[in-house]
Amino acid sequence: MNSNLIKQSLISIVILVLSYHQVDAQKSRGTLSESPDLYNYVLSEYGPDQVLINGLYPEDYILDATGHPFLLDTVFHSGYLVLHHKKFENVYLQYNIFDQNIIVTTHAGENGYLQVIPPNKFVSEFKMDNKLFRKYCFDGANEHYYQVVYDGSIRFLYSYAKKRFVSYNRSKYSTFTFSKEARKSYLLIDKKLCEFKNLGSFLQCFPESRVPGIKAYCKKEKINFSRATDQEIEKLMNYCDQEIPKS
Repeated sequence: MNSNLIKQSLISIVILVLSYHQVDAQKSRGTLSESPDLYNYVLSEYGPDQVLINGLYPEDYILDATGHPFLLDTVFHSGYLVLHHKKFENVYLQYNIFDQNIIVTTHAGENGYLQVIPPNKFVSEFKMDNKLFRKYCFDGANEHYYQVVYDGSIRFLYSYAKKRFVSYNRSKYSTFTFSKEARKSYLLIDKKLCEFKNLGSFLQCFPESRVPGIKAYCKKEKINFSRATDQEIEKLMNYCDQEIPKS
């Protein structure tokens, strides 16, 4: 595929939804770091397309909603984003779990701050609030962002989901209610994805010969997968990684 066709294909989809919006100091947890590189990159790659600049403000549909579709909370968290294989640091992010997209707020020179929704197709990785996320497709059809808690010969992954329900307020205007986030846990071993919910199903992901040692470790450290911190999981997985023979 030639470069012109690639460019036309990129422009034909909703590459970015831009909305000039002054970010509230409380919402952004203080002064946002200036990051004009993302803004300049977008302009240089795609041009100041008015359709994009005048796109929908990404939060409009939740203004009258109960709850929200984001991970953690509704503020922007510091981190970085890998877009088109280019890493943009010192940006502030929200992870929209329901829509499976990322909202970036960044400095746009004289225009103040703008918000960008990069196309998922070209976002391979992001990090926010010290949580690393990568995009995987395990069923050959549906891509999803997974938190990578441990990345060795074994990978420990979390996936997050939220449901949205239509509800009505007293004025009979339609609005939405978002559920609490649901989290699923996985191990990726030898390119095979293994979902688990507790210690028993966790141990079933490993070769039988390695189960006794891992089980003893979990009991000794009192591992509770529903409440374990990322640091406790990293320590556990480092032990498990050593228990699995390296090919």
